[in-house]
Order: sequence, then C-alpha cells, then structure tokens
Amino acid sequence: MPVLMTASPAEMVAAMAARGRRIETPLSARPLVWKAFGEGRPLVLLHGGYGSWTHWIRNVGALSRSRLVLVPDMPGFGDSGDPENMFTAQSVAAPVLAGLDEIIGPQTPFDIAAFSFGGSVAGLIAASQGERVGHVVLVGSGGLRLPRAPQVELRNISLLKDPAALMEAHRANLGLFMFHRPASVDELSVHLQAANVARARVKSRRISRMGVLHDALPQISARLVGIWGEEDVISKGHLDEREALLKAHDPRASFHRLAGAGHWVQYENADEVNAILARELGLD
Repeated sequence: MPVLMTASPAEMVAAMAARGRRIETPLSARPLVWKAFGEGRPLVLLHGGYGSWTHWIRNVGALSRSRLVLVPDMPGFGDSGDPENMFTAQSVAAPVLAGLDEIIGPQTPFDIAAFSFGGSVAGLIAASQGERVGHVVLVGSGGLRLPRAPQVELRNISLLKDPAALMEAHRANLGLFMFHRPASVDELSVHLQAANVARARVKSRRISRMGVLHDALPQISARLVGIWGEEDVISKGHLDEREALLKAHDPRASFHRLAGAGHWVQYENADEVNAILARELGLD
C-alpha cells in the first residue's frame, strides 16, 4: 500500500528519525551514523546501494516494538563518512562491525537483515562472527553470483539541472527498478530516492557483481532467511536459483516470495515483510 501523505516527505522522515536515537561511531573524517530504535536483542538492518537508513523507514517502527533496531548509514552513504576504499565490501563491513561492537559490546548476540547491496556487507559480518549471529535475513540481496534478469535501462540523472526534471527522473527510475506497482511510487519514496542517490559515493553495483555474498555463505552459521519480490527486476525468473543456493548452505533456510512486489520489497509490501520478520525472528 502507498504511504498516506499527512505531512510532507521531509517531515515524515524527521518524525521517524525523532522516534529513535542518533549514535555515532568512529570512521574517518566524518563518523559512522546510526539510528537506534527500541530496546531488546539487537537487530541490525542494512540498506541497499544508493540508499541510507531510510530504505527501512516503513519497518523500523514495527520491528522496534520488541527489539533494539540499529540502522546505520553505511560508510560512503547518507550522513556517514567514507570508507578507506570505495570499491570493496570489506571496507564497508569492517567499520559497521566495529561500530556495532562499540554500541552493544563485542560478545552480544544479534540478528541482521540486509537489503540488496547490504547483503554483501551482511555476509562478511556474519561469516566473521560465527554463532554470535542468530539469523541473516536477505531481502532481494545481490552478491550471489547467480543469473539475473535482463538489465533495465534507467534514466540518466547526471546531467539534469532542472529540479522538476530531476525529480521526474527519480520517479521514473523507481517505477522501472525499485517497485512493481505504479501506486508504490509515492511522494515519500521519490523524496527518499532523491536524497539517497545524491549522497551515495560507494560504487555498490560494481561490488555486488563480485559475488561477495556467494563466497561468504559457506562460513555463515546463522539461520538463513530469504525475502524476494516475485517481480524483482534483478532476479525475476531466477528465484528458484536463489532459494536453492540458500538451502544448499542451510537446510533450515526459509524463502519467501512476495507476489506483486518488486525490488524494494520492504517498502512496497511493508506490512507483509514486517509480519515475515516477526515470525522468523520470534518477535513478540
């Protein structure tokens, strides 16, 4: 369902951010910035490429009712500083794990859910932490070195100077790449897309195609959960391979296919994704 606009998009983002706490951990010239919501067993949410914590804006409220939900702007994205290397998942993952250890302590167990490019970062973190990580939930994740659907041609925004034309291009790209249902392209999603793309510095698409998550899977002892939109433009027609790969590494793995949903599934089908996460993670 689209978000009902009772306030401006900027006001909606500010209101959600105000429900949580801002935490900073060391990174570079600028810190790594986290949003923290709720209390309880930590649940880390990692955003996708060209994103920020707001990729999870429709989920943090529900998930934080019984969990400490920690959502960073990963290095090279959003309000955070840059990693040492813009071209490796390891340079993104290491400061996230170090920051998490500073916030919750290096021995505290946690769960992790990751969207798109965030799956590669989650894979590296989970592979290094063994049984400390209970669940790894992959939401439309890349980095699996599996067949993809034909590439979608997005509108080039790099040369657009007119603000109205730029916003229209973002609107078009959301419909082409992120969402399946046209109604999902609402004013909030357009606002988030424009803000996130403008602040993204890490070359996430290049990293995702390196197969980092695929290579990390054999070292992950956490229970695996997959959530994919059936109409995801990256993996449409190839969900069987993704399910088979997860279950080959973890026979306990569960795999959820959401009908009528595209790539940014936790926004487009927020209630359904929140319910799946509640069941899989045993949220009260």
